[in-house]
Amino acid sequence: MDILFEGISFYDLKPHKDERGFFMEIGRLEENNFFKEGVLQVSHSYVNTGIEKGWHSHKIQTQWNYVISGIIEVELIDLRVNSKTYLNKVCFTVNPKLKPIIYKFDKMIGHRYRVIKELNIVYFTSGVYDLNDEIRHPLNMF
Repeated sequence: MDILFEGISFYDLKPHKDERGFFMEIGRLEENNFFKEGVLQVSHSYVNTGIEKGWHSHKIQTQWNYVISGIIEVELIDLRVNSKTYLNKVCFTVNPKLKPIIYKFDKMIGHRYRVIKELNIVYFTSGVYDLNDEIRHPLNMF
């Protein structure tokens, strides 16, 4: 997938399959410019079908999301006031059975998702969880 606007990017993952299953690198943190901000926390979340999470953004941290299983509809919006793409919004579906990816968004990119099929997701963040870093927005704000 191409970069949709500055501050959002995608990394296609390539599973190596055989009769036993598959192996897939999510990222080589020391080699891949995709993780240049550095990862300080990794979290796993299971979310039931039909649940919506977000809108929120972060003042400081960058986040990478990897969907292990399930299907989600993702929305991202540029909340960086000085950006050329301020208030631009993108929507996409993540289904790792069809195309495994990891997607990244920078600080001040608003994000939310709706679970279409029960979800297992791993979040990589450039900072540790800090409620003071999080800006919560109403679900109907954008």
